[in-house]
Amino acid sequence: MATSSENSLEVPQQGVNPPPSLRICVLGASETSNPWGKTWIGHIQAAIASEGLDIEIIATGSAGQTCYQALNHVDPYSGKTPAQITSEFNPDIIIEELGINDAITKQDQRTLSQILQDVADLYDFFRTNNPNVIIIRSRLIPYDEERHGGLPVTAIKKKFCGPWMHGQIDEGGTNYYSSEPSFLNSLLSEAMQDRLGEWKSYDSDAQALADYVINTSYFRPTRFGLTTSDRSHFTELGHYWTAAKVWRFFQTELSLKAQFPLLAEIRDVGEFPDFDDVWRSAVKLDVYGDGYDFDPDFLDGKEFAYWEGFFGLDLVNSFRFWSNSRRPNIGYTTVIQIQNGDIFSIFATGLWPSQEVKTKLWAATAPEPLSYSPFSIPRLTSETGDYINITTNVSGFTPGVWNLKFAVGENAYGIFPITMA
Repeated sequence: MATSSENSLEVPQQGVNPPPSLRICVLGASETSNPWGKTWIGHIQAAIASEGLDIEIIATGSAGQTCYQALNHVDPYSGKTPAQITSEFNPDIIIEELGINDAITKQDQRTLSQILQDVADLYDFFRTNNPNVIIIRSRLIPYDEERHGGLPVTAIKKKFCGPWMHGQIDEGGTNYYSSEPSFLNSLLSEAMQDRLGEWKSYDSDAQALADYVINTSYFRPTRFGLTTSDRSHFTELGHYWTAAKVWRFFQTELSLKAQFPLLAEIRDVGEFPDFDDVWRSAVKLDVYGDGYDFDPDFLDGKEFAYWEGFFGLDLVNSFRFWSNSRRPNIGYTTVIQIQNGDIFSIFATGLWPSQEVKTKLWAATAPEPLSYSPFSIPRLTSETGDYINITTNVSGFTPGVWNLKFAVGENAYGIFPITMA
């Protein structure tokens, strides 16, 4: 006869899952933490899973994060600072991706000397509490360092920086976000010059303190228009740019792979989108010789075929209207045969909904009007952000080139040249 103990079910011991072979913590701001799964960290996690690697990557920062906050702000739920949370995961690698909020958005209103002390204190915290950790600096470069890194901040133009550093153009007594070349070709404001200078100082110190550096870029994806409507954050596609840079760094940094052999298991799967190749193929120098225009030859190349197939984004349109807070798709009649009674039409999609539309129209040989003119009966974009205007009588215009600009809410678009023949 079986005993009662023989009939009873054994309860398995409740153990702790073994730690991963490699643990990576990323201490950054909104580009690493919000929203979950849509940041570049989410893309890296998906790549790790697809490769079947025993690597854990954890976001330990939060939106608006600075070094000062990482060291001093206690999370109301966990009762710990972000630095403590990061340290207690006992990571093998920490990726530090701070500095924008410290120096440029000035979240804590710290002086430059305080900012530099903050970054030194943060690195010292990890060196003390996690003496074996490898720290990697992810730079998220906010300006066109690749071509203009040698310029003093007083010579940096708006078009060399991410759109959230541009400010607004004052036109006709109203402030507008604008993608006009004349606006983008002007210098940064003195305030932004100072802040960019402080970021460069922060970045220089952080690079010196880190074990490795990844030259992730804020400028290039934002120049492609891969930002949300607030002009300040990457779209999900924009996050691929950082993910690709970090992933390729893991693949190719030989000394890091020697320290963590698991990274050597990352395969070359072929035709992985190299966003720097896309950049080199899609842009050409502008008429000023120091900025960029979209290169139409890109549309016939291999990179566009992959871009279109993978991502399906109107890259031409986003590139053209990159500095507006809302980048629309705009089309209009470029040539009008007056004697034939041609109509003029303009259409736009992707605008802010229910916004008033105002215009400027003037002969290219004449000075530009100072302000925009409203329609006698105000015209608004639709509730879905569309706009269309058809003019059937253009007989009052003399032959030649005319310029059109229009403003929608806080955004200004143009100049659009129209040839009257």
